Amino acid sequence: MVKGVLGWNQKIKDRITSIKNKTPIWRAFYWQYFYIIKNWLISSVIRYKKIGITLVLVSLFILNILVYPKINKIVEPYYQIGDRINGLQTLFIALGGAMIGATAIAFSLIMFAMQVNVERMPYGLFRKFSADLRLLGLFVIVFFLAITIACLSLISNVTWVTTTVLIAIWSTVFIIIFFLVAYRRALILISPIEQLTILVTDTKNNLNIWSRAAQRASPLLRNNPEKSENDTWSS
Repeated sequence: MVKGVLGWNQKIKDRITSIKNKTPIWRAFYWQYFYIIKNWLISSVIRYKKIGITLVLVSLFILNILVYPKINKIVEPYYQIGDRINGLQTLFIALGGAMIGATAIAFSLIMFAMQVNVERMPYGLFRKFSADLRLLGLFVIVFFLAITIACLSLISNVTWVTTTVLIAIWSTVFIIIFFLVAYRRALILISPIEQLTILVTDTKNNLNIWSRAAQRASPLLRNNPEKSENDTWSS
């Protein structure tokens, strides 16, 4: 009996010792798979970031449409009591005005910071980078969304309360997203590597345009070789 107990104790000790010896290996496997999954997630986010954001926004929009009737049943009776809709209109005015001011300040700072970084460039490059169409287009869109939020205060019909609230929420979300996109675009424009990439791309496009124009005009030069030669000598 004693030998059996001692044998079991020895087996348990051996088992514990083997587990202790294998623990570092299991831990190493754990960290290996952890870093593999982490790197895969990071690379996937970087590669499919735009697609993921678009899918999230579309999913939220579809969910918004599906939940709209239930939200309307809660919101509309609440604002039918007294002058509660006046408080909502005041909120829209304050939010819209704040967004208009924030838009002007944010884009002024972004454009100023970008122009300071490209001010020593030649005039043509300075004009190109300081008047980026994407950045100016984002400013126009954000400014329009801010004005839309302010204009929602003009709606006094209670039946439109849920719609105006949802429009204000979505407009605020898109304003924040466009702010981040504009900031990202400004950082890209002041990057020397991106500036060279833009110049190379524009140069390739201009060369392709001239190449197509020359190919279209080549039949005229073939039909009138003497005239083209005389024009060359006369010039």
